[in-house]
Amino acid sequence: MTDLASFPRPNVAVDIAVLTLKGMQLHALVLERMDDPAGMALPGRFIRQGESVVDALSAALRTKAAVDVGERRPELVGVFDAPGRDPRGWTVSLGHAVVLPTRQVQGRTVPVEELPELLFDHAAIVEEAVRRVRLRYELRPDPDGILTDPFTLAELREVHQAVLGESLQRDSFRRRMEPLLLPHVQGGRQTSRSSGGRPARTWTVAGIDETPRHVRLPRLESR
Repeated sequence: MTDLASFPRPNVAVDIAVLTLKGMQLHALVLERMDDPAGMALPGRFIRQGESVVDALSAALRTKAAVDVGERRPELVGVFDAPGRDPRGWTVSLGHAVVLPTRQVQGRTVPVEELPELLFDHAAIVEEAVRRVRLRYELRPDPDGILTDPFTLAELREVHQAVLGESLQRDSFRRRMEPLLLPHVQGGRQTSRSSGGRPARTWTVAGIDETPRHVRLPRLESR
């Protein structure tokens, strides 16, 4: 039997990009590290002996950022293992991401397009997290549950525009998303909501089994 103790082993950490919307912009949660190396970073910590990755993620979010993801499961976005990425020693990071409603994120957040300089390779973790989230929002209605049901198509498009960072064509968006929605019904009729103009129908997200087409949503031309 091979003696594993004879092989050098790296430290293994979990780091997580917590994404949310603020001011209708996609933001990332950042923390200020006071220990060496000091600076801005994502929530994270080393995995303890006998601890699972899921438990380490929950502990990092709870103790470092006072964030409870509830039933949401952070997504692994990559293994970050560049030699020298951590000046403290040989460290491999399991980079994760989770998207949360604004009300669940209380710490300091910054727009993902205006990140400060982050320690280690945490900017790369955010970049990959944003890429994956934006791909999902091209294909499905609010796949990460930022909105609370029920919602109007205008509210849904506003969230998708905020996540994607671009303006979307209204009619093309409706044609893409409406077949993936269910009418919100009360008393046998679809409900509506008025904000001063014509009442808008309200919807909920349907369960979706088929694989969506990987086609970008049409954008509005810049003026």
